[in-house]
Amino acid sequence: MIILFLFNYFYPTNSLIYQSFDYLKIYGFNFNYFYSRLISEDFFLENFSKIEKEIKEKKNLPVIIKRSYSLLKEEKERSFLSPPITFSIPLKEDFSFGFEFICEPLVDTDNIKVMLGAHLFGIYKNKRDIFVRYKVNFYKDTLIDIIDEGGNRHIPNYGVCRSGNKHMSLLIDESNISFQIAYFYFLLGRTSLSFSPSPFYSVTLSHFSPPKDLFLILFDSKGLRIIYFTQALSRHKEYLRFLSFQRAEYTSKYFNIGFNIAVVSSPDSSQTKSFFGYLNPFIPLYFEVANSGHDDNLLSGFDIALFLLKRAKFYYEIFLDNIELKKERKEKLPNCYAYNLGLEALLPFNFSLKLEYTKILPYTYYHRIYHLAYTHYGVPLGHPLGPDALEKKLEIAFLPNEKILFKIFFSKIKRGKYNFGDVKNKTWDEGDPVNEFLKDKKEYYYFFPSLEIKIIKYSFFNIGYIFTNEEVKNKFYLKFLYRL
Repeated sequence: MIILFLFNYFYPTNSLIYQSFDYLKIYGFNFNYFYSRLISEDFFLENFSKIEKEIKEKKNLPVIIKRSYSLLKEEKERSFLSPPITFSIPLKEDFSFGFEFICEPLVDTDNIKVMLGAHLFGIYKNKRDIFVRYKVNFYKDTLIDIIDEGGNRHIPNYGVCRSGNKHMSLLIDESNISFQIAYFYFLLGRTSLSFSPSPFYSVTLSHFSPPKDLFLILFDSKGLRIIYFTQALSRHKEYLRFLSFQRAEYTSKYFNIGFNIAVVSSPDSSQTKSFFGYLNPFIPLYFEVANSGHDDNLLSGFDIALFLLKRAKFYYEIFLDNIELKKERKEKLPNCYAYNLGLEALLPFNFSLKLEYTKILPYTYYHRIYHLAYTHYGVPLGHPLGPDALEKKLEIAFLPNEKILFKIFFSKIKRGKYNFGDVKNKTWDEGDPVNEFLKDKKEYYYFFPSLEIKIIKYSFFNIGYIFTNEEVKNKFYLKFLYRL
């Protein structure tokens, strides 16, 4: 399981499209690009149309910008061209249904995975506007699972819930229906969602966390986006648990900025008695939490990205868990936080650079009351490293042309004693997280050179090798990805 975690950690599989948008934004193209990354959000690609003509007219673009443009153009064609199968029903003029299969075989040295999926969507005046999605992952071997304190079975260190039999693991990571009305977007079901300016992982809400079963409302107009969602979390003993989340984000040519408020609640908990108020998308969560008399249950965050000189992006993201401002309460309760600080740069001679520093204090995500912890199936909803950890990352990429990408990734990770063990060890009991940070630490180094080749449309081949002082059974990485 360690090597499976490493390959998924160092090679995010759903970042290709968003990374392409990021590079175009860094290079100075002005369009609405948000860091609320909703995988099922097909209308997001409509922003690409606003700058497509401008990109075509530009000359002497860097290879990395040409490659980003090419990938987004292909993705737009997949989303807006006629589907392989269409059929009409006599409901309304110019309305029909489309249907398409999705297949993403992924072969590496540790396992064989095949993702099969299907899209059923409404087409009104040649535009897709209602979606029903289903994605299932099949693994050749049964993946090891454990049972956490709440009796939940899950794969350790991996962001999915498990089901299946002794011969195969079956993982459903997307099953939802979504539609758009004017400036509003609605989604019901299971999907992947993250909020972060980081090209790696969010400390607030990471796509590495288990797939999310939720109801979501999104408002998007003129550079402003407001999101509300309520997600069902894994049960802890007798406690049913839910996450309510509100985010406001603004994007401009020179910066992106976002603010988050969230709360984990349970109708069975005395700390969240006003449970139904958390489910109302029109009530600011701060007032509901403060009026409950347990304002220390509030989770909040802030992120900003600055685009500089058409060559660089500087970003900062912070997640606050149980922050106390009053001196008398600080002495009794912990102040926990996690943050990302990073830089992305487009360099001469077709090179690109990414630097990131991540710090996560003890008890972050696990809170001081476990049934209100910011976790799902025992996995933090934020950064996959978990609490009591520090990481320094460096990535250098070179593109000799649009189809070949050489990449060198280096990471140094420190893990303290509260990063290991069961949930009891990660949940606050006593002590100050600042003073306890990285006690009895262990250090790990990872050096990961890799090569990515784009063979044909929607088809990629990756090969790499991890050099590390951590004991893993297989350090060779081979991946073939093809999307029908």
